Amino acid sequence: MSTQVLDQNRAYRKGLILGFTMAEISILIIFCLLLATSFLIQRKDQQIAKYVEENKQLTEVKKILKNLNRNSMNQKKFDDFFQELKRLDEKTQNIEQLQQQLKKSREDTKLVHKITQILSSENTTNESIEKTISRIAKEAEFTKQLKNAIKNTTLQESSPQIIAKILNTTGDIKKETAEKIEAITEVERLKGQLANAQNKLERLGKGTEMPACWADPKNGKPEYIFKVDLTSNGLVIHNQNLPNRVADQNLLPLNTIQFDQILSQNNFLTQTFPIYQWSIKHNCRFFVIVNDSTESNQKNAYKAMLYTLESHFYKFEIK
Repeated sequence: MSTQVLDQNRAYRKGLILGFTMAEISILIIFCLLLATSFLIQRKDQQIAKYVEENKQLTEVKKILKNLNRNSMNQKKFDDFFQELKRLDEKTQNIEQLQQQLKKSREDTKLVHKITQILSSENTTNESIEKTISRIAKEAEFTKQLKNAIKNTTLQESSPQIIAKILNTTGDIKKETAEKIEAITEVERLKGQLANAQNKLERLGKGTEMPACWADPKNGKPEYIFKVDLTSNGLVIHNQNLPNRVADQNLLPLNTIQFDQILSQNNFLTQTFPIYQWSIKHNCRFFVIVNDSTESNQKNAYKAMLYTLESHFYKFEIK
């Protein structure tokens, strides 16, 4: 009996490893694997939380950069508008001087015509030309200039050639007067642009970028040079013929435009290109009134024509 027990003990001990059975060792291994897996999962959760936080920070940084870029663009627009205001202000500062010069030129022209009439009717053989001219223009500023013209010539003082030389200045004065009239017209146009640009500064980012070529000098509101109908067959340009812009319009290259006729988009761009170039040269844009006369099912054609019009003009659309 004792021998059988001893043999059973020996057989039992053969299935032990370090005093543990195979089942116990398997359970220990599984437990260790669970601990390791739990540790790895916890570590991954920490990394994921870290990445989520970093992603939130990056999102905030992107928003800040986007706002900075937007602010930079607004600052650039402000700088551009202030430069435009400065340029326009410099051009308008000489308006009083130009008006005074124009007034003087008109007086000089009248004086020269008067001298021509009187000298043609008077006998100047017994009186020097210098004294005759001095007597005629004794109260005018032009007297000194006439005297200097006579003194600087090599001809005899009583020569009729001197009179002709003096009176030939009439053409130069008329030319100078025309140039000053054109300059004052340009200054008046720039005054309107200045007021228009000041209005744009108040609504920066909401309107157009270039000042109006024609603007009311008092309130800066744009004045519309044309009315354009967008029809099913094309674009029709109507001349506004503004009474206060007759002189200005005479200076514009409008001879290529066919008014009150249906134009294709290509013809519209071709005919309005000269006035568009004029606006580029003068750093402005003309405004037009747009009237939609297309059918309700032709909105794609309407949008295409509107895009064509906006290539050369700024618009005010009638709703």
